Amino acid sequence: MMSSTISQKISGYLKDRFPLHHMLPLSLVFGLACSHPFSLGSWVLASAGLFLYLLELRLLDEFKDDAHDRTFYPDRPVQRGLVRLQELTPVLIACIFVQTVVVFAFGANMLMFLFVQLYTFFMSREFFAKPWMSRHFTINIILHELITPVLFIFLFSYSTSEISAETIIAAFLCGIGFFLLEMGRKLKPREKTGRANDTYVQRYGNRRVAEIIAVLLLLSVVLSVPVYKNTAFMIPVIAYLPAAGFLLVKYSSGEWIRISRFLFAGLVVFVFLNLILLSVSRLNPA
Repeated sequence: MMSSTISQKISGYLKDRFPLHHMLPLSLVFGLACSHPFSLGSWVLASAGLFLYLLELRLLDEFKDDAHDRTFYPDRPVQRGLVRLQELTPVLIACIFVQTVVVFAFGANMLMFLFVQLYTFFMSREFFAKPWMSRHFTINIILHELITPVLFIFLFSYSTSEISAETIIAAFLCGIGFFLLEMGRKLKPREKTGRANDTYVQRYGNRRVAEIIAVLLLLSVVLSVPVYKNTAFMIPVIAYLPAAGFLLVKYSSGEWIRISRFLFAGLVVFVFLNLILLSVSRLNPA
């Protein structure tokens, strides 16, 4: 009876804070981009590795941000009493344990995995400088995003032990795509009008956020050129840019409340389309 209750709590928590219908497709698409040379096994392993790591990050953030969320987001599962942090601890331990076993069993780069885990530990402690990090929002974001290219290079090790220039470029491309989605999901009106002052829109304003997104979109296209095996597959991605540009202009001009949802959807389409076509181009080189 108790285990059933705990499983229901965990299920309710995941539904709210780590929805599988969002995280599974995301993990599969990014895992596909990290599977080169492609095989079904490397795709599954890279996708599972990313999924478990993102779950680990989500759980660590619950511990790190508990006091903050109790003040500004009391409706979240932990803060409203749906599940306790002590009940999430076994899930976090299991998550790290399974990742470690899979890395060891399938011969991925263990040193890189350990580096990612060590860096993640420091992130979960705000690099032991929480007051300073809170005052320097941009530096805080940069330090948290630095690990993403390393993470994706590690995920490539399920496919190959070689760390080539192409692998590094593709990892940065994945990292930029991930950051675009991270920014996009926080464009909702409530994120700007809340009291927490902890989102990109609140700190930079909608116009500056639109400029950052525009630069990242263009950088994604530039980085795609050397890693696409057949650049003809880039045509849909490039053709999509005017639509993204239109949404960004609307967003920065003051229509952010109405446009934010469409802009996020547009960013999801762009990132997923780019990574999927990148993967297809590897299977159909020029």
